[in-house]
Amino acid sequence: ARPLRRALQRHLESPLSVRLLRGDFDRGDLVVVDAGQEGLVFERKPGLGKLGEQIPQELVAEPELVG
Repeated sequence: ARPLRRALQRHLESPLSVRLLRGDFDRGDLVVVDAGQEGLVFERKPGLGKLGEQIPQELVAEPELVG
């Protein structure tokens, strides 16, 4: 479990934190994270992340098993 936690911190939490501190995302934005050719891709969907609202179905991906 610890190697997985370190991988999540290194590849997801740290890059997302840097983008948040840099001001790439605004309050209420939905951040979609996807796997790209070069690693994780963070996409901003303005105003879609307000509490109590439904996330549009086209933004909800089915999980894929790798391996």
